[in-house]
Amino acid sequence: MRSEYSPPPSLGKDKVPADFIDGSVADTKRTPIVERFKAGDLKVLVAHPGTMRYGVSIPGVSLAVFASCSHSLEEYAQSQDRIHGMG
Repeated sequence: MRSEYSPPPSLGKDKVPADFIDGSVADTKRTPIVERFKAGDLKVLVAHPGTMRYGVSIPGVSLAVFASCSHSLEEYAQSQDRIHGMG
């Protein structure tokens, strides 16, 4: 695990603007990342359901890919609700 947050490079040959949120990203840095994604400055946001389960809503997302799921049904349901703007 990374000890300090540093934004990832752009994705792929087309340099798609991207960022991530996982357990290594401080709470104070998460909100600006989400706001950049909502504003369209980021096209890809990689996040674990456990780090985004409460207090984050991202309505209007057209695609969500779960590379790995939590073993918690509550975390999975919360992440689905955030994507669909239900909370």
